[in-house]
Amino acid sequence: MKSIVLTDHFGGGGAERVASLLINGLSESPENEVHVCVFIDSNNYGVVKERVKYHLLSPKQYPYALNVLNRIRNLRKVIMTVRPDVIYSFGPIMASYVVTATALSGWRKHIKIVSSERNDPRKEPVSELKKIVRNYCYHHSDVIVCQTPMAVELLKQQGVETKFVIIPNPVTPNLPTWKGQNSKEIITAARLTEQKNLPLLIDAFARIHHEYPMYRLTIYGEGELRNSLQSYIEKKGLTNRISIPGFATNIHQIMMHAYMYVSSSDYEGISNSMLEALGIGLPCVCTDCPVGGAGMYIKDGVSGILTKVGNEDELYRGMKRLIEDPPLGLFFSEESVKVREILTLEKITNMWINLAI
Repeated sequence: MKSIVLTDHFGGGGAERVASLLINGLSESPENEVHVCVFIDSNNYGVVKERVKYHLLSPKQYPYALNVLNRIRNLRKVIMTVRPDVIYSFGPIMASYVVTATALSGWRKHIKIVSSERNDPRKEPVSELKKIVRNYCYHHSDVIVCQTPMAVELLKQQGVETKFVIIPNPVTPNLPTWKGQNSKEIITAARLTEQKNLPLLIDAFARIHHEYPMYRLTIYGEGELRNSLQSYIEKKGLTNRISIPGFATNIHQIMMHAYMYVSSSDYEGISNSMLEALGIGLPCVCTDCPVGGAGMYIKDGVSGILTKVGNEDELYRGMKRLIEDPPLGLFFSEESVKVREILTLEKITNMWINLAI
């Protein structure tokens, strides 16, 4: 089978991590010829380039409109050369490139287009015009992959009519086992964007720090809000207790030695960092946000703690509960690691491969 996987980069982000896992899973079989198309050449997620054909669609940077046209032109060339059986794209922007390039290639009727919604379709994209374009491109896709049933229903409410398939994210193979029972480190890993509502986490942690001054909070990730978050931390007088060290390539080792993982997101698809924390056995406190990924894999009070979106008090109380009750964290850990068996890379990759049949 010949396949093309299109994503913008492998520098960071949940969709990009899933794309990298899919690519490595697909390319393990010599029967699969895998072509990877990206806009930016980065590889923080360990794509095994030796097993794939790697295409950089934006070798030069132009003004925005010319950049778009250049990417479409280069993707069209790859399609016409490879003549793939299936093209996988991650997110509505990638879907728009695929639908346009395949239409221009003259090879559309021979290709199965698999698009993938990775977030809350009510929230992203923000522009109404871009939502219209997204709906059009999704309508002209053969299959839309969603991570949760809620995401399917929300897209249907947006007027998207096509075939839907639910495929959750895989858990990264060979994760370490949690050893941070005596740690004083609270962590999160996320893009530094409004969606993640990190000020809420900082506010909740400020209350934790007041009662338990030995604990620290580390926020791993990069994004446009780095400077404003740093300023907010300084304003709260917590520069010695909260740090933002950037993107961590060894995040699994960091999780293994932390005390708990906290997610304060207003909305998510399925957070990969949350799944990895669960798979490692790191106790988790997460907002029960749309599109329902946290609620699918955390049973409140059994394998972690779920809190209401935007509720600082609940987030604080969830963190405090784990600090005051270490045996509860051990109980959560024993339950949460079971997600490894549910979301194996082989199982999830096969679900993606079967879409091409």
